Amino acid sequence: MKILLIGHSVLDKIETPENIVVKPGGLFYSAVTMFNLKSAEDEIFLLTSFDNQHFNFFEPIYTKLNLKFSSVTDKIPVVHLKIHKDKERDEIYENFTTKLKIDRTIDFTAFDGILINMITGNDITADDLANIRKHFTGAIYLDIHSLSRDIAPDNSRYFRKIDSIEKWLRNVTIVQCNRLEAETISGNKDLFETAKLVLKNGVKIFIVTMQEKGVRLFRTRNGEMESVFLTAHKFNGKNSVGCGDTFGASFFYSYIRTGNIFRSLKIANLAAGLSTTYYKIEDYTNLKNDINGKIN
Repeated sequence: MKILLIGHSVLDKIETPENIVVKPGGLFYSAVTMFNLKSAEDEIFLLTSFDNQHFNFFEPIYTKLNLKFSSVTDKIPVVHLKIHKDKERDEIYENFTTKLKIDRTIDFTAFDGILINMITGNDITADDLANIRKHFTGAIYLDIHSLSRDIAPDNSRYFRKIDSIEKWLRNVTIVQCNRLEAETISGNKDLFETAKLVLKNGVKIFIVTMQEKGVRLFRTRNGEMESVFLTAHKFNGKNSVGCGDTFGASFFYSYIRTGNIFRSLKIANLAAGLSTTYYKIEDYTNLKNDINGKIN
């Protein structure tokens, strides 16, 4: 299979009560997950940007993937993440970047699937997405991520209702978000009402991750909305950064390979839990074996 991953690469400076850690972030988590799940014959393409100053953080994975659609920029965003135990993390940006360049000569028909992770919210535009869909009939996965956040004068990010959300929804197959991001889709705290809006606009699968509680998936079946919930796997890990990205890449890879929605959901739910126990990039090399050892 050939899979295209789209989204900004950022450098994360993660502050917890214990310490401050600097790691590659953004699309990197989608890439490292996909790379460690793929079969030998699969090829992963990245459409992202990176700078020379920080490329050493991304090099262990990015040099193993196809970068023909990626570009070098002056400065990538640096994201200061303050992790809290009892509320959503705080995000403050340095070097808020321009959108990625979508080359209109890309042959999107060559791919088996396209995953778009809206890391900064400014990764691509709705018009870019519409152009991709115009030339690609396969599965497109959209992780809402920071599309749900605006940027304040002090470069902090805050939730707000997404403008013209229908323009995004009608051009994708699968939508992923967390519980707070879901409210920015419809402006409604009722998750089932938000799911109705999403599915009404042509999305086939709507996934809402709920951290330690688990994940809920919605789809339309026989003209009715169907919902399934999986409880999160309990691990002793404390690394929550990148869990949603690991979930999305795991679900999408399994889905486009097998077409099995519910097995893909189980795999992704397990992968997200496992990722909380991975503190080094090298730990992700265990992901496929760890999943196979625990999935039933």
